[in-house]
Amino acid sequence: METTNPDMRIVLVANSITETQLTGAISHRLVSFLPRRQTEMQHILAVIMSSRAGHAHLPAALVRKLVEGLRVLQSSCSSEFALTEREIDIVRLLAEGWTTQQIAEKLSYSERTIKNAIHGLLTRLGLRNRAHAVGYGARLGIL
Repeated sequence: METTNPDMRIVLVANSITETQLTGAISHRLVSFLPRRQTEMQHILAVIMSSRAGHAHLPAALVRKLVEGLRVLQSSCSSEFALTEREIDIVRLLAEGWTTQQIAEKLSYSERTIKNAIHGLLTRLGLRNRAHAVGYGARLGIL
């Protein structure tokens, strides 16, 4: 099994790098990228020392691509896996051990509406049961 040093930081000097290559390299501890044709040895050494101290060096165009990619990822994840206010209330009450009937009375919904909301939540998020929904809520930090 391969072990990696958690303090290792990679500085890459290359002609170019694609967005896909950049994200892959970052997952392997890349912290700095320097375009070869614009970089002298003195600058490479300075970036290596700076990277060792915890700093990152990426061209502005690459940073923009990363930020755009993160925005797309965040919006797709948040819309698919986010909970509505009603679902948050339901999960919190489930965590406290309330029954469907008690939740319906507390939130002023019909019991059928609460059952449908729970079913929709479980189905959309691929959860197995109410306990799994409570665990999911705990991981989200809503409990």
